[in-house]
Amino acid sequence: MFRKRANFRGGKKGDDDDDDAPGVLSAPSAKAGTDANDKKAKKPAAKAALLSFEDEETDAEVFQVKKVKTKKKSMRAPDARGDVAVVQTSSAGGAYSSQALRELQEAQKSLGARPSEHLDPDAPEITMRGSVKASGSNGLIPPPSRDPVRYVPPPPPMPFEVGGASSNSAQQAEDAEMGAIAVPDAAAILAAKARREHARASGLRGPGSTDVAMADADVVGEAEGGEWEDQQLRKAMSVRAAAPAPKTIPSRGPSGTRGANSLSTADDIVAGGARALASLRLGVSRTASTTRAAEDEMKRAEASLLSSASMLDAYKERLSSAGERYAFVQELRDYFRDLCQCLHDKDHIIQELETHARVLHEARGASAANASATDVADEAAEAEAAVEAAQYALMRGASRTEAAAESQAAAENVLASRFSDEGKPAELDDFGRDVGAARRSAAARRASARQTLRFAESQSGTRSGETDDQENADEIHLFNKGCLDVRDAAVCVMRDAGSEYATIAPVKAKAEDWKRRFPKTYKDAWMSHAAPTIFAPFVRLELLSWSPLFLAGSGDGPAPPLDGMNWYAELLEYGGAADAEDPDGNLVPTLVEKLVAPAVAHAVESAWDPSCVAQSQRLAGVAADLLVYLDPRSCDPMARVLASAARRLLETATTRCAIPGWAPVATAAAPVAQAHVRRHFGVALRCARAATAWTGILPTADVASVVRDHIVAREIAPHLRLALARPGECLDGLERVAEVVPREWLESVRGVAATLAQLAMASPEAHTAAAAARDPAGAVDPSRLGKGLAAVG
Repeated sequence: MFRKRANFRGGKKGDDDDDDAPGVLSAPSAKAGTDANDKKAKKPAAKAALLSFEDEETDAEVFQVKKVKTKKKSMRAPDARGDVAVVQTSSAGGAYSSQALRELQEAQKSLGARPSEHLDPDAPEITMRGSVKASGSNGLIPPPSRDPVRYVPPPPPMPFEVGGASSNSAQQAEDAEMGAIAVPDAAAILAAKARREHARASGLRGPGSTDVAMADADVVGEAEGGEWEDQQLRKAMSVRAAAPAPKTIPSRGPSGTRGANSLSTADDIVAGGARALASLRLGVSRTASTTRAAEDEMKRAEASLLSSASMLDAYKERLSSAGERYAFVQELRDYFRDLCQCLHDKDHIIQELETHARVLHEARGASAANASATDVADEAAEAEAAVEAAQYALMRGASRTEAAAESQAAAENVLASRFSDEGKPAELDDFGRDVGAARRSAAARRASARQTLRFAESQSGTRSGETDDQENADEIHLFNKGCLDVRDAAVCVMRDAGSEYATIAPVKAKAEDWKRRFPKTYKDAWMSHAAPTIFAPFVRLELLSWSPLFLAGSGDGPAPPLDGMNWYAELLEYGGAADAEDPDGNLVPTLVEKLVAPAVAHAVESAWDPSCVAQSQRLAGVAADLLVYLDPRSCDPMARVLASAARRLLETATTRCAIPGWAPVATAAAPVAQAHVRRHFGVALRCARAATAWTGILPTADVASVVRDHIVAREIAPHLRLALARPGECLDGLERVAEVVPREWLESVRGVAATLAQLAMASPEAHTAAAAARDPAGAVDPSRLGKGLAAVG
């Protein structure tokens, strides 16, 4: 930093001490926690000369430089304290040689001083000698280290740091002050010595400080000797601001005891230890949480690894069977494509056969209904004519035998005149046949059939009207022949198809094999939902030979059950459904809903005779079977079946159960009218029996409305009141009603039974077992009456 200059003494050597070692300028010590009053020490010279302090060596006084000048805020260290840094120098002095100055120059290059080439080349060289002793101590101060303090320049300010412009300006000012530093002259040295004497005399010395001997003349500034100190202080502060805060060395006073900072330093050590312990505990807790997180992550990684391994095995297995699966699925695709094409071609034929079967059922039902209605009309016409003739004869005073003969003749005449074509043009059909003659012939056949039926009922004791109407044999024959033709055609529909497509069994085997071997592809292909559509044509072909109303030939009995059909037995266990969640378990209910229920609904609406007990019982049995698989609340076809049945029963109770209310005297004189009334009473009981067959299938309220309200209350009860004129016949009617109608629906006839009991009790001699045997219609057996009353309730 400093170059060797010319001697200010002008080459005079007389006052110098050649034996002393040249002195070395000691570097100032910048210590953390110091304020603006930093102190700097110099080594003493050998002799008392102009530039030597050796004349004070004997006094061991310390030259102390105390700066009172306040530093700028920007030059203070952030952690500056009020302590005074202590710098101890050696008492050994020496001369400034060229070698020593060169070493000093090399050591102080890092302090950022002015380069030597910027100094004045004509300035004289300064050689300083002297020594400094510590005052107030018994020994010399140990020599300080000759290692110069390395200057570390402060870091440049951040480009976005607030106050950056002021920092740059401060740096420029500092550089300007550094450029103004020069070697002090003789006047400055004398002023420094005077200040030292003044300080020594006044005894101004800070507590805990150490006497500093100055051996170098460069410690003074140009004007007041403080500019150089300011420059070095600024450098030290810059170094402290850039470097971490060093530990504070506790100072000792002149007596060797610790200073005031010892307690604060101990507290700082304790506080620092507490902070370190807290930091260690925090680090341990964080390490534990990190360890737990790492363990959890390891567990997740292991689970993921296991899952990946299982998935890899599954993929390997699927890959190994991919070729087989592909070939099998392609074969199935071709098979079901051909099957669907075959069934599509046969669908038109199946539809034609179904239409023909429906027409046959409708024709038979319509024929039976027309024959029954014609018989009722013919019989009603005969009865009305007979009643009128009998009443007219009785009104003329004729006897009962004469009245009966006139009524019989009137009945025969009315039937002949009804179908007579006298005075009418002949009615011909497209083939030239007389239609009127055909009607007369049919009426004559019906009249003959009625007479035969009455005679048979009278001979066998069969109750008139309670047996089903006899259907026309020709109509039955035509129906059976048509059904046979449909059945034969259904068998031939799939005859031209291959054996693997013609029946249910091979198709079912293919589908079940597919499901067993590759269930996922079976499910992905929605085969469970397509199975009803695939098997439906085979079921429809078999249903062509099944009727819920009529049996093959003229047999009696229930309709063939659904579980007795081949398709039901083959498809009931389709797919091996193990639980209710398997859609294949709903194959049979779906087929029943889509195919069987609509066929039954059509039979109820178009071919069923509600007054026929046999048909009603068959149809009710089929409906009960359907309810096992279908819920009318969610199945529209089943709801349609039940609604149609209730409606047809109500219509029949209104139209077919009417009983004429003729006077017993008139009917007694007209046997034809009496037989007509008895027959209609039996028809009413037959309709009630047919309606009660739906008990448990239709809602109870609907059946009760038909039987109790429309048949018993409106038709049967009034007829029994008229029959009280013949107590035996009334009792017989009560017994027949109690056999057909449930007891809880007989409220309307209990009054008739009570009246009959009163009549029997009023004349007990007329109503005995012997009298009842002689006159079954006019007398009542008391024992039989008691049973009848108990049955009615």
